[in-house]
Amino acid sequence: MLTQQLPRSGFVRRLVHVPDTSSTQDMVRATAVNGEPAGLVVIADHQHAGRGQFGRSWRDIPGQTLLCSFLLRPTPADTPAILLHFAQTLCGVIGEAIPGYSVHLKHPNDVVIDTPTGTKKLAGVIAEGAVQPGGQQWMSVGFGVNIGAAPQGIVDGVDLSTASTAINDWSCVPQTRTALLLAVFEAYQPIQYRSQNTTR
Repeated sequence: MLTQQLPRSGFVRRLVHVPDTSSTQDMVRATAVNGEPAGLVVIADHQHAGRGQFGRSWRDIPGQTLLCSFLLRPTPADTPAILLHFAQTLCGVIGEAIPGYSVHLKHPNDVVIDTPTGTKKLAGVIAEGAVQPGGQQWMSVGFGVNIGAAPQGIVDGVDLSTASTAINDWSCVPQTRTALLLAVFEAYQPIQYRSQNTTR
């Protein structure tokens, strides 16, 4: 399983890997409202109701797309910067997997690559959260990355065959979901922990 190879120290506290779910965001939300501490990571092989930012749909290819959400308990001051901070981390990791190409953020939450036939989407990030009774806040950050292949079809009026692509379409060394997950969580340093411990 993917979870057997992920780091179990630092930010990552608990790992859940499921073959199918409505959305990893839904799973994190359900645990967050019941008091789950920060550091939960949920990974799925397939989502049948995945979504992106602003209510857009997210389509995946089972086993070819990295689908993940994780739980944070940020301070109110840190919250506005979390989406961009994680998107920058994800963009950097994907860029290292595809050297020689321009991989960059399309504001505010898409990771794209400049190709000979235009700019195409590789990944997207979504952030959702709420303040619970008593003032405790939670945030679920989800991301989807096309690794082995990009989904096809028309979604929200967009032709994915021309608008999206996958990492392995451009990488000289085939990437895997496990390798990318490891790289992401090795690179990511949540803002609230960074402010308390600058040596990590």
